Amino acid sequence: MTYILKHNGEKGDTPLSAKEIESDAHVFVTAGSETTATMLSATTFLLLKNPAVMQKLIEEVRGLWKSYADITLDEVNKAPYLLAVCSEGLRYFPPVPAGFERRVPQGGEVVSGVYLPEGTSVSV
Repeated sequence: MTYILKHNGEKGDTPLSAKEIESDAHVFVTAGSETTATMLSATTFLLLKNPAVMQKLIEEVRGLWKSYADITLDEVNKAPYLLAVCSEGLRYFPPVPAGFERRVPQGGEVVSGVYLPEGTSVSV
């Protein structure tokens, strides 16, 4: 936020109002609260629970790159198993600060002993 405030309206740009900055701050906090750390810790958990997958990933990584310096963004995109593992980690534990919303169907539904009217948004 320091840099947003410091550079607000520089270079002839229209400065953001206090209300716009407040709204953006809410988005930044929400978007940044659950991201890379969640994905990495969840994927690590899944790898530790599945040693065969971990071994296959280790073999791909060690087979593709001889040193840390060889690992670049372009090179990582040439590692299909690594990309698949990351995608699966994101699928299992999507790093979002709220559950994926569903709508209660027509006629309503009872969830955990509580009646929810149709159209109600629910998430876990």
